[in-house]
Amino acid sequence: MECPLCPGVRLQQEEVENGLTMLTCAHCLGRFLPSNTYFDWLDKAGPNRPERPAQQIGPIETSEPNQAKRCPDCSGILVAYKVGRDTGFSLDRCFHCGGIWFDANEWETLRARNLHDDIHRIFSKAWQEDVRKTELVRQKEQRLRQTFGSADYDELVRVKQWLDEHPKSREMYAFLMYEANIVRLP
Repeated sequence: MECPLCPGVRLQQEEVENGLTMLTCAHCLGRFLPSNTYFDWLDKAGPNRPERPAQQIGPIETSEPNQAKRCPDCSGILVAYKVGRDTGFSLDRCFHCGGIWFDANEWETLRARNLHDDIHRIFSKAWQEDVRKTELVRQKEQRLRQTFGSADYDELVRVKQWLDEHPKSREMYAFLMYEANIVRLP
């Protein structure tokens, strides 16, 4: 099999985990994982490990080439799926055979975060919806920080949390709405 990024470069077998062999490109350091190989390894790997937050690991530099890729196994189209969870990259999965392409250091990042045993979930509708929702929340926060400034935004978040936890939060919200002339109390 040839690398989908490096024409003419053959992929070589490499054991990346105990019992898990991938096909690696010596030039770009990308890796290909056939889906049946992954599921065989997953069955033997033991229980799912809890995810580690991104802050608990040092930064691992990944490179995400911005080009269309073909599956090195069946020549099907590789479709990008965002990983989310503060990883900053997508995994490429073959639409036809289900094989997975990892660009340089993507496997290492997933391994460090204990997401390497959740790869099959990344391609699910539920995971992708969660990624989209998380991105929308981040975009909203970024817009509000630009509008109010970071210090004022942080203070608004603090006050809202205080109000939400207060036993008289409904009355306090009603008071603020009344004072802002948004609603009229009888």
